[in-house]
Amino acid sequence: MQMTSAAGELERLSETLLASDSATLTLENWCAQRMLADPPIVVARIAESPERPASDAQRLRLKLAADEPVRYRHVQLLCGDRVLSVAENWYVPGRLTPEMNEALETTRTPFGKVIRPLGPQRTSLGVTRSDWLLAARAGHVGADLPACADTAFSHSALVAAADGLPLAEVRENYSVALVCD
Repeated sequence: MQMTSAAGELERLSETLLASDSATLTLENWCAQRMLADPPIVVARIAESPERPASDAQRLRLKLAADEPVRYRHVQLLCGDRVLSVAENWYVPGRLTPEMNEALETTRTPFGKVIRPLGPQRTSLGVTRSDWLLAARAGHVGADLPACADTAFSHSALVAAADGLPLAEVRENYSVALVCD
């Protein structure tokens, strides 16, 4: 795929993700439309990484009491064997049901699917585009895509329940693999 075509598709996906309350469902729709796997189901694979405590700013955005615990979950979201994104999630276990907490700790179910009964709403905290995506947006055309494993763009978001209570802060790095043949 040409870089300009791929960049356009990735920009549209980024906008769709920003408008969606579920990155997981958006990725599953993307996977289904492009027939990336059969069935087109997104699963979470735990990524080996050190624990990253929530920062003071994150704790403030999550509206946490001083002693309220936050859990860290670092995953790769896959459709078939293709890594679509790498996500970091700081979530408040006390705001989820025991069943939701167990699912997050023991299954490959993505966070967005687990918390769906809470009517989650996402508020964007920021978007970062890779240098090659910025160059393509500026009309600096290149012939080839970067490596499929490279990050195309990143989103940060606050995820709240339908009542507005923050549940999690997420950082998601979406890969070029989304448009690789």
